[in-house]
Amino acid sequence: MAVQTPTMDTWGAQVRRGRSPLADAVRQLLNNRLAVVSGVFILFLLIVALFADTALLTLFTGGETKPLLAPYHYSEANFKYHDLGIMERADDGRLFILGTDALGRDLLSRTIYGARVSLSVAIMASWSVSSWAWHMVLFRDIRDPR
Repeated sequence: MAVQTPTMDTWGAQVRRGRSPLADAVRQLLNNRLAVVSGVFILFLLIVALFADTALLTLFTGGETKPLLAPYHYSEANFKYHDLGIMERADDGRLFILGTDALGRDLLSRTIYGARVSLSVAIMASWSVSSWAWHMVLFRDIRDPR
């Protein structure tokens, strides 16, 4: 008598063979539009923050850093450009996409450089929480044997 392998488990759900849990997780993630759009936005923000200036490119050469994606350096102040509005050109033709503040600093450049700080804080916070969670999981048996 031949034994058949069941196609349903004990609760009546279909059993899928040949697919790993990681492949299932990736498939479910890619089916969620909000997760995909958020991931693309975070990736874009990460690329812009990393390449705001040439610091990443001159990390090992020790060269001078210059703005790459950011139009100007974040601390470059010029009082003749103070309080310019959005998409306003200065008298000498310099364009300030988000305008300038009271000290004449470009707000787009300051926003791009500020993304570095925000991303580094987010990465450090997630790293510390995940290391704390791993610590709790790994050493749970020492403190609370069941």
